[in-house]
Amino acid sequence: MFEYFPQPITWDGIGEGIIVGIIIIIFAYIGSAILFLFEQKPILPLVCNTWNDTHIMEKSLFLTGFLAYIVMEVFGVNKWYGLYKVQQQ
Repeated sequence: MFEYFPQPITWDGIGEGIIVGIIIIIFAYIGSAILFLFEQKPILPLVCNTWNDTHIMEKSLFLTGFLAYIVMEVFGVNKWYGLYKVQQQ
């Protein structure tokens, strides 16, 4: 099934991983905005006001998208999926 693994990682792959990480952050913001329309804003303790000062959510979302892409690239999942989709057409 995954006869292409492990693949060497290239600078192109790292650049694509960065783009995927940024896209994940954008989608998270869009999803948050949609949920905010339907949910009431919770009343939080005063200590929670400083939690986003370090942008930990954005960093963790970026790292999630970046690492997921790199791992899938290294193990050949992206290449396998591309070939699988071509065979389905």
